[in-house]
Formats: sequence, structure tokens, C-alpha cells
Amino acid sequence: MVCVRRKVGQIQGVWVRPDRRGQGLGASGTAAVADRLVRGMGRTASLYVNGFNAPARAAYRRIGFSEVGRYATVLF
Repeated sequence: MVCVRRKVGQIQGVWVRPDRRGQGLGASGTAAVADRLVRGMGRTASLYVNGFNAPARAAYRRIGFSEVGRYATVLF
């Protein structure tokens, strides 16, 4: 899912079927969306990922994302 505003496009909810994981699909798809946001639409690409999702975080680092902030959601 992507939420696009005037200056930023936030990518979130990237999901790959369990039997297709480990094939680079999430990384390549996310890279394509980020490229479209940046080069095609002139937006800053922002990515949300859960801190505990080590495989996703590694994939996003490989395609050029870096951590610039953290936040926590508190549920009652």
C-alpha cells in the first residue's frame, strides 16, 4: 500500500506469499514503487516497517533505504 501526499509517498504493508518468500520479490517490488515515487512523481519515498521484521529491514537496506527515525504504537 502507498499513501501519497504532496511531497512524500509512504510505502507500507508490503507482503509476499509465504511460499514465495526469500526470492527477492518484496525487495524488487518495493524498489520499483520507490523508484516511481522518486523519479516518476518527484516525491520522497518513506517506508514503514516493524522493528521486529529483520528480513524486511535487511531487504530494504539492500535497496537503499536507511533508518531515519523510530516510533512506537501503544495499544490499550
